[in-house]
Amino acid sequence: MRLTQLRALVALSDNGSIRSAANSLGLSQSALTRSLRELERDTGAALLDRRQHGTEFTEAGRSLLQHARLVQATLRRAEEDVRRISGQTVPRARIAVTPFLASLGISRLYNQFRRRYPDGQLELDIGILSSSLPRLIDGSLDVSFCIVEPTELPNELTFQQFRTVNMVAVTRKKDLAKPQSWEALTHEQWVLNPSPATTDAYFHSWMSRKGVKLRNKTILCRSAQMLSSLVEELDVIAVCPEPLYYARLAPAGIYRVGLPELPEPIPMGALTMTHMPKSQAVQDLISIAEHISLKI
Repeated sequence: MRLTQLRALVALSDNGSIRSAANSLGLSQSALTRSLRELERDTGAALLDRRQHGTEFTEAGRSLLQHARLVQATLRRAEEDVRRISGQTVPRARIAVTPFLASLGISRLYNQFRRRYPDGQLELDIGILSSSLPRLIDGSLDVSFCIVEPTELPNELTFQQFRTVNMVAVTRKKDLAKPQSWEALTHEQWVLNPSPATTDAYFHSWMSRKGVKLRNKTILCRSAQMLSSLVEELDVIAVCPEPLYYARLAPAGIYRVGLPELPEPIPMGALTMTHMPKSQAVQDLISIAEHISLKI
């Protein structure tokens, strides 16, 4: 396999057609097609399913595409490190941060990074696992700081645990702060983030295992900011990390629901690709984030 072949494979995936992929690489369509056929010959596998209305990846093609993206990301990071060491460019880190850490520690994370790397470039995104996982795997993200159940993660990812976090249910209804039965709580209106591998999904799965079935149709909300607004303005129950409740919601007049019991604490930490080299800036950010999370 040659790097040009892997680039052709990635370009086809990113652009959706042979013509667009060829244009993106500055190649003719015949040259791109030849490169892809040579790649199939070299691997001994059909990577593409060529149909009248387009080209789709086979299972083998999708597997190789993932490795091809990782190869390209590794080369990009190697180039970045060489340019940084030789003074041609500045340290750079692309990170995703769970809304919990973003709410309580993002300014400290940023300030400490700037003190260590005054000319460094930090790219920030919200660390919703459903969006960060693909970016970690394709190499466009260096690290995701998240709250997650590690047993649900793909094998190619490494999770470095910082701490565990209790999840609590919250509401503006004062009478729900008293001890409640599950039967009473099933008749309340709940709002949950339905995205997979979120803390809400973890909490809801735990309730399901206990046989708790909500009577009212759940409000589904994928935005942490909108979810917080719903809790403040409507008589609903939501789920959040316990430290976030005490730091932000309790002072705003939101109550902690008197649940009969709580699920096991869920781990929080740094998620990275196992075989992807980490720059010194990324390693420092992981240390900074761990220190901050232990003080929240």
